[in-house]
Amino acid sequence: MQARETVNPHCQEAEGFSLSVLTPDLPTNSPNEALNWARNTLKHPIEKAYVTHFHNDRLGGIPALEAEHIPVFGTSATIGLATRAGQPIPDHSISVPSTPLAVAKDADILFPGAGHTLDNIVVDFPAEHIVFGGCFVKAANAEGIGNTADADLKAWPDSLKRMQEAFPKTKFAVPGHGPITNDAGQRTLELLRKGNPTSGS
Repeated sequence: MQARETVNPHCQEAEGFSLSVLTPDLPTNSPNEALNWARNTLKHPIEKAYVTHFHNDRLGGIPALEAEHIPVFGTSATIGLATRAGQPIPDHSISVPSTPLAVAKDADILFPGAGHTLDNIVVDFPAEHIVFGGCFVKAANAEGIGNTADADLKAWPDSLKRMQEAFPKTKFAVPGHGPITNDAGQRTLELLRKGNPTSGS
């Protein structure tokens, strides 16, 4: 059986609670592991979660969160696409944030434009100079741009530029898969120029 690519979760302490900015489904028990880690290690239980786009590696953990009565937020675009794709649905809808929108004391979300998907959002943590790019941003060691089935390859470079302009102090970008990168999108631009899609998320 072919190994499946590791998904990067992210959990951020904010205002005395933990904020999850994606809900991975790989491995199957990872949502429960994240819940237990926040509760037992951080001592700040996860109180809300945000999903970054409508693919299953972002939505697959929703049932585990809902079982704990944790609200899951997604943009209206994500909810519409997830509904049509038969994916788990976030139970709270938010408007598509075309400018940075604060969702916690140190967390802003932004829809920079289409790229990996038509609904991908990113999450900035300005105090840490970290942006969670999800699958919109590729790891420094990525060999291809990934799954382009729902991508807008023409819009993606300009969308990356908008992200960089919105968060100019970013030092590190957390991709959806693979190691953290310090180029905040440069590798993604290189891969888009090469036109080298590969299978994967």
